[in-house]
Amino acid sequence: MEIHLLDMGTTKYGDCILITNNKKSILIDGGHPGDDSRIASQLKKLLKQNPPFKPDLLIVTHCHSDHIGCLPALVAAGDLQPKMALLADPKIGFAENGTAGASDAQKTINVALQEEDHSDLPDDELEQFLFDAARLQDKYADMIKTLKKSLKGSLFFYTGVDDPNVKKVENNFKELGLKILGPTKGHLKLCADLLKKSKASDLIDNFSDITDDVEPSSLGEIYRTLTRKIAQDAIGEQDRPGPGAAKNDQSIVVSVSSDGWSALLTADMQFAKAEVPGLSEEMKSLLKKVNDQGPYDFIKLSHHSSYNGLDDKLLGLWSESTQLFAHSGGTNDTTHPDPGVLDILKAKKGSLNYARTDRNGLISVIKKSGELQMAISKGRFNDFTPNTKKDEAAKVETKEPTATTGFAQPEVEVFQQESTSGIVEVITKVPHESTRVTITIDIDAQKKKTRTIDQTFSVNRISNTDHTRYTGLLFVTCSDKLELNIGKQEASGIMKFLTSIPGASSVNVGATWTLNQIAEAVHGKLGKATKGVVVVGGYDVIPAQQLDVLDLDLRRRVVDDGYEGYDADDFIVWSDDYLVDIDGDSVPEYPLSRIPDGRSAELLVNAFKANPHNAGMRFGVRNIARPFAESVYSLIPGPLGVNIGISKHFSPKQVQPNSASGSVYFMLHGSDTDGTTFWGEEDGGSPYEAFNIANVPNAANGTIVFSGCCWGALTALPIASRKPANVSIRPRTPEQSLALSYIKAGALAFVGCTGSHYSPSKKPYKYFGQPMHDFFWQGIKDGYSPSLALFKAREKYASGMPFADNQSFNEAVEMKIFRQFVCLGVGW
Repeated sequence: MEIHLLDMGTTKYGDCILITNNKKSILIDGGHPGDDSRIASQLKKLLKQNPPFKPDLLIVTHCHSDHIGCLPALVAAGDLQPKMALLADPKIGFAENGTAGASDAQKTINVALQEEDHSDLPDDELEQFLFDAARLQDKYADMIKTLKKSLKGSLFFYTGVDDPNVKKVENNFKELGLKILGPTKGHLKLCADLLKKSKASDLIDNFSDITDDVEPSSLGEIYRTLTRKIAQDAIGEQDRPGPGAAKNDQSIVVSVSSDGWSALLTADMQFAKAEVPGLSEEMKSLLKKVNDQGPYDFIKLSHHSSYNGLDDKLLGLWSESTQLFAHSGGTNDTTHPDPGVLDILKAKKGSLNYARTDRNGLISVIKKSGELQMAISKGRFNDFTPNTKKDEAAKVETKEPTATTGFAQPEVEVFQQESTSGIVEVITKVPHESTRVTITIDIDAQKKKTRTIDQTFSVNRISNTDHTRYTGLLFVTCSDKLELNIGKQEASGIMKFLTSIPGASSVNVGATWTLNQIAEAVHGKLGKATKGVVVVGGYDVIPAQQLDVLDLDLRRRVVDDGYEGYDADDFIVWSDDYLVDIDGDSVPEYPLSRIPDGRSAELLVNAFKANPHNAGMRFGVRNIARPFAESVYSLIPGPLGVNIGISKHFSPKQVQPNSASGSVYFMLHGSDTDGTTFWGEEDGGSPYEAFNIANVPNAANGTIVFSGCCWGALTALPIASRKPANVSIRPRTPEQSLALSYIKAGALAFVGCTGSHYSPSKKPYKYFGQPMHDFFWQGIKDGYSPSLALFKAREKYASGMPFADNQSFNEAVEMKIFRQFVCLGVGW
């Protein structure tokens, strides 16, 4: 048996898989519309024949354009003549959600909104996508008509794994051990129902309102606007992109097994995060069936290696027995593979081999001489770098592919020594064989060592700090873990400083203590004289709690009302409140801040040396979709006449050196996978970089930053909802985090969210995030320290809830807003 993942070229997304043995062949999906020549040329080479190609089975996994792709064109031209077909049912996959009587333009937009998000394409490519999307359903219908005539009873629509026709298909392909694993009829129905009632139709009904809002001159501009509306408003006004997933979760999932090895082919099934309300139990059942069918020797990663297709827990389970993994997608895609998925794959690079069509072209899994091999036509294995720019047009290579046999690659030991001269010395040990070895050395001036060793560290560097600010504070750390991050001498100096502060106290916890043991020790030290708690060290020094912000009743109502999966964090966030929650009601009794060490002694020293608030400067940036930020900014201390920047015009180039200091306010988009950048958007909704880590002042003494950006104060990965118990936390360094970069530069505090944020989009805006923003800056204006201002703001926010309509989802959002804001830095 051989499995080939075809090269998807430059266009984002895309799947096309050929499975063969000496008796049967199966073709799964067809890449993109317009891929006719690319797919045909690869099939010609692999099948060693000219068209027409006659696979024994054609499978279309679901009704997305990057899977139906060029199949209708190949069938219409007579170049593809399958002998049997199992096709995604168009009645299930194409939802008519309220577009009866709509204009052609409205129907085009409606169909396009059911596809993957293409709003970041250049204008000409977006117009082509919309053109293809509008005709996809008709072309698919024409293909079905043609196949029905030729197949004469051997064409089956997939209506669920329990359909008797599924067994007929499986029985015809016993030689390949074909198993259709799911989804079930009920699973498909939940997805189809969501498509039918999606918000797209509501937005199209108000087409004139939207065009009046942005005055688009093309369908592309309207599409971008609606994509942004769905992402930010219909999904709860989160400050992150995120179209729905109902079509992905209709994907047919199959396994094959022959010649002593097996493979799992997942299409776009969102195993890690279904993002379809009510689908949780169905997805659990499907995943159990998938795992029971295993183990597998090869797995094609789901949904183009998206965050919702794979997580730590799933990879941890699969990688116990699977060594070979692959990604399918085009080169011009900055979000697939997902950078977070690449990180978790990289963490296990010693136990797996990974290939990707966007870097490696055609990927083949073949058994030769009794050994399973994965071969690539270009590039290198285990390339875990995210896509950041358009690559050159990929070509189908004619040379013999490079192969990896399990893990039998030549071992190359690399010893690297860094010298003070700036030269990196690399010594290699290469096996004495006829082997060509390529050594790549990446030198990136932006990436510094993750651990900063300060050989001149002395407590004298912070001895002149204003100790009176720290009177009444309780400092909490674990010196044993802290020294692993910043060095023994440095950690010892920090401990000496903490224990020398008059009127302050400290708790040094054990390295193996549980959350309960740490909380008990801290609670025992709290008293009337305590004005607040400061945690010293990252989540790997003093662990944060994976806090479910919803009680059982509210979570049940959220599920019952159909909102399960709508929140990017599943309403689970990182929180330190357990340290100052004395009575167990999840409400803190004392103000609290944390100084994540960022594996940098310099960061900790600068945090303790931070000056009191500098109200002589102010700076702010908002995105165009968040006008409420104007009134928040008016509360911020600082000189008059310094207006807030708007991201459709404002970019990192407009930030003057050291200007982003004093009182700083960000109301932009954030990302859980990239802590170095905040984004706004252009008029059409395309992402627009607004502020990046290079804009952080070299000296930000006395600066207070408040961020309304998603995951703006996330200082470690993964996010709380995605971290299983057996996976280690991955702290960020100052070079990987805007927040930590500010603290290292001497900021007094960085206040923000550990999860996705929600902003109001309708006047008068006094709901979701705005009240918290107002209360915080009013506290700063009244003279409170950042830590105390956040504590008071949270108190006011809790007493004022609900701010929005009293619905379960809105209640859940406000509970999340209340619980997820944290203060980083000393904060006093």
